[in-house]
Amino acid sequence: MIRRFIAYYKPVRKLLFVDMLSAILIAGIDLITPRFTSHMIDVIIPSMNVTLVLRWSFYLLIAYAIRVSLQYVVEYWGHILGVRMEFAMRKQLFAHIQQLPIRFFDNIKVGKLMSRLVNDLNDISEVAHHGPEDLLISVVLLVGSFTMMYLTQWKLALILTVLVPLMIAVGISKNLKFRKAFRELRRRVADINAQAEDNFSGIRVVKAFTAESQQEQLFDDGNQRFATSRISALKTMAEFGVSVSFLSISFNWSFSLWEPGSLFPIRCPLADLSSFYCMCSSFSNPLTASQDSSCNTIRQWLDLNVFWKWSIHRHSQMRAIKSMI
Repeated sequence: MIRRFIAYYKPVRKLLFVDMLSAILIAGIDLITPRFTSHMIDVIIPSMNVTLVLRWSFYLLIAYAIRVSLQYVVEYWGHILGVRMEFAMRKQLFAHIQQLPIRFFDNIKVGKLMSRLVNDLNDISEVAHHGPEDLLISVVLLVGSFTMMYLTQWKLALILTVLVPLMIAVGISKNLKFRKAFRELRRRVADINAQAEDNFSGIRVVKAFTAESQQEQLFDDGNQRFATSRISALKTMAEFGVSVSFLSISFNWSFSLWEPGSLFPIRCPLADLSSFYCMCSSFSNPLTASQDSSCNTIRQWLDLNVFWKWSIHRHSQMRAIKSMI
């Protein structure tokens, strides 16, 4: 599935390179900033040298300005990348639908095709942009933060290492529920689109047989199923967000037990401890960047595309056999 999807990156590979490079630089700045702050607290500020403090503050301001500029590149040009991929996919999908035999449309509702053509492709474009970017940033932040924390104070880093498997287990379990909930939600959206399209296209027949009440009841049933699925998805999102917040608080709480003067004191400079608190947030960012079931939507769309090609091939073979007979 991934190999088939990567082919759509080829026309926009330059934008992809710029987006990935900007993401790497953003992650690098996020890793350097805590150490930068630690050096200012531990060395620069105690020196009481106003010129040196202003100089290093200016350096920190430059780093933040560069990060903001790179964030703009990621937010704007990264979404441009997704829009161009979405344009190519929708163009290919619509052209392919035009070549399908009539019998294909007898077995599928037009509203569901519209949902594939509009809603699902929009989600796919978001994954095309945020998927590789979030994956790269997550890897850089996790590996980089672990390395810098062990180099700074290995005892505190060891505490975090014990808690990381718990974070991974919670992330995987919640992400599975996340995917299931939003997959069901997309099915309900497709059903509503299909019901509305059937009603609007056949409104003359509905009015001729005075079946408005029956159609309203059918639509209310579908709308109720959509609302139930939406509530379930929102509940999963809330559980996911609370879990991430709880893990972040647990990290900070575990560090507070080992601060100088606490229950289990570890000799650690205040500057290093402050950098640990800053880098601790790096572990919650990859978890919050987890995607929903959009990857499953990609697989469904590509597999459906393959089925369409197969159906056309089979239809051509049947026509050739009939002509020979």
